[in-house]
Amino acid sequence: MHSGGQGVESPPKKDLTGVTHGCTTIATLTVSFGLVSIPVKLFSATEASRAISFNLLHNTCGSRLKQQYVCVKEDVIVPREDMVKGYEFEKDQYVRFTPRS
Repeated sequence: MHSGGQGVESPPKKDLTGVTHGCTTIATLTVSFGLVSIPVKLFSATEASRAISFNLLHNTCGSRLKQQYVCVKEDVIVPREDMVKGYEFEKDQYVRFTPRS
């Protein structure tokens, strides 16, 4: 295989919905099988600047869901300011980690 230039900017492409996207070539190479050589360009599959995020929705009415943490011992909803991280080293035995101020 032969590797060529990297980071070559290709002209913008339109996807199936008609939206224009710029593609960046990661590498250009040639794959050879005996007397046959095939030129290949590798493109990045995602763009960091265009992250897709999803929300959880209630299937019945379509409204957004809120995440709640419930204490298994007291069966109460715990607010974020009362939460700390912990590592379970034995069954139901934790080392607590608190942020430095």
